[in-house]
Amino acid sequence: MDNKNTVPNKPDYLGDRPEAPEKPASPKYNLSVVEQIFNEWNKRYSKNPGDFSDPLDKDGKPIDDYGESCAFYFQKISDELFNKD
Repeated sequence: MDNKNTVPNKPDYLGDRPEAPEKPASPKYNLSVVEQIFNEWNKRYSKNPGDFSDPLDKDGKPIDDYGESCAFYFQKISDELFNKD
């Protein structure tokens, strides 16, 4: 099965990181912010689709930590767009 990649490969952007807290804080995003983040995600994917991992494994089954990878990448883009110091 040949699926398009949608999430950056984990090693490229996660690296070593501490374990997530049991109950992480839930950031409040308004729809405009979410749209901007996904538009940036789409722009990056369009430019370099090979940099993104497949949501399915080689047997066509969903990857267990796919949502985790997406969440970290979503937060990374959010930080880059809105936390410019």
